[in-house]
Amino acid sequence: MREAVVVSYARTGLAKSARGGFNMTPAMTMAAHAVEHAVAKSGVETVDGGGGIGWSAKGVINAPRDAFRNCLKEFSAKAATEKVSGDAYEAWVRAACVGQLAALRNAIIAFNVKNGMSRKDAASDADLTVDDYVASSVDHYKFMAEVNKPQPAAQAAAPPPTPAAAPQQPK
Repeated sequence: MREAVVVSYARTGLAKSARGGFNMTPAMTMAAHAVEHAVAKSGVETVDGGGGIGWSAKGVINAPRDAFRNCLKEFSAKAATEKVSGDAYEAWVRAACVGQLAALRNAIIAFNVKNGMSRKDAASDADLTVDDYVASSVDHYKFMAEVNKPQPAAQAAAPPPTPAAAPQQPK
């Protein structure tokens, strides 16, 4: 089939800022979600659970992706309690989530190769995707470490400054 007809649409979130709701959502998952809802909204009957790339990606990649994301969240919290520095966090989390990272990478490669991409390009795409997840986690960890950093005790114990209009005590 070489023709397609747009029968409906579904809006998706566009912002992927560091603290946004979709910051760790891959484009492929976002597209699958949009297509799924557009087809449901149109009332068109689907065959084989919808078929097409969106559903295939969702079924094949979701489980390893979710496992990797959960691992990143779990070990981010553990790194915070163990006071892992922001600079050491990336290596620490890559070592902690090595199994989930490999499973996601392999799922992406398998999916891309199945859909006609060369193995070399599929591996490059998978590496970029995994690196994006890790980089987002590192950025979030560093940001939260800065926000949760305790204030120095010297600032907390300093007496409040005397207003200029208040009379000074004789010395």
